[in-house]
Amino acid sequence: MSNFTQYDVLEIDSITLTTRDEVQYNITNLLHELNIYSSMFEATLEANITLVDAMNIVSNYPIVGGEKIKARWKTSGVKDYQEVNLRVGSIGERVMEENTSVLRLHLCSEVRYADSLKRLSRGFEGTYSDILKQTFAEFGSNLIDHGETVGLTTFASPNWNPLKIIEWCVGRGYDSNQSPLMFWEDIDGFRYKSVNDMLSQNPTRKMFQNPAGMEDNVDQLLNTVKQMEYLPGREAISQRYDGMNCYEESVYNAKDKSFIHRERGYDEYFKKGNHLDKHPIVNDELTRTSGDLTKFRLHREDKSHISAHQRQMLSHALSNVRLRLSSSGNSESRVGDVIAFDVLSPQPQPDGSPAYERYISGNFLVVSTRHIIRPNVYILAQEIAKESYNDKLGANLNG
Repeated sequence: MSNFTQYDVLEIDSITLTTRDEVQYNITNLLHELNIYSSMFEATLEANITLVDAMNIVSNYPIVGGEKIKARWKTSGVKDYQEVNLRVGSIGERVMEENTSVLRLHLCSEVRYADSLKRLSRGFEGTYSDILKQTFAEFGSNLIDHGETVGLTTFASPNWNPLKIIEWCVGRGYDSNQSPLMFWEDIDGFRYKSVNDMLSQNPTRKMFQNPAGMEDNVDQLLNTVKQMEYLPGREAISQRYDGMNCYEESVYNAKDKSFIHRERGYDEYFKKGNHLDKHPIVNDELTRTSGDLTKFRLHREDKSHISAHQRQMLSHALSNVRLRLSSSGNSESRVGDVIAFDVLSPQPQPDGSPAYERYISGNFLVVSTRHIIRPNVYILAQEIAKESYNDKLGANLNG
């Protein structure tokens, strides 16, 4: 039997703090917990660090905000260390106990910190992906993934900060399949990637909920789910209200004061793009009539109104099934990965062997990660989403 335990999964190389006057301190021995959160729905990552402080470092270093925090760690057995550079955004809670205090520092990324002082008043011309790339270059960094959008536009930034320009581009750009692109920061850098492309990926790894027979397989133990939580998911009223099943779209062109009417629905969306699994989350018979629901949209010269339907359908589809998984830490886990995960059913097979949920088992998209690093413990919390089913709705329960 393997001697592997949760305490073997973490190697911390160093955690350093550099003051505003460039004095560097190794604070690894002060660490109680480092918490790093990344989400594809947030432009930059967020973090906080809790320190056990017997030296009153807030006053003696001092810490006033803006200091640099660098952390280097990895999962045991992984070749390369992961390094993340952060800034102290604010000084949080301090709890005093005798001659020691527990101090929490709220951290932001270097890009978020630099963005607070940058303003751009200039014109742009090109695709939204071109504008986003030019704007991101203001930070002196490169994108790890850089998706491409279609359609040309001109834009004059009214003295906006770079991240606001990027947010504006993300809200309008779309790829050749009319799929929106997401922009986010992970522990290894920034990505700008089409949702449609993410959904086409093969799983990078498989998560396991039942550890039986895995005692000698370290990879499987690392990917064993210690805790699972169902998050609020499919909300039928909102889906109906927003026309998930079917609606009439009326696009108004202010130039010639004309309307273009067409019926839109989930069927059209599902047939157009890639999906994690092959079955839709809406029955065919529920997608046929728009009833009294009409959505009015304004025709835009940059054609960005074209992707509104895909954005709406994807928003609801990615909210259909959401799970939060906690497992041993994995420094190679990334937001935007696809993972395979068979969800245990509360009802076992007749012979007592495990059964799995027929619809929601399969492939999932990782939409957020939280790396929780303590001196001897490394935990990875992942929020995963599923926008399609592994089996056809309404199929016979016995197969």
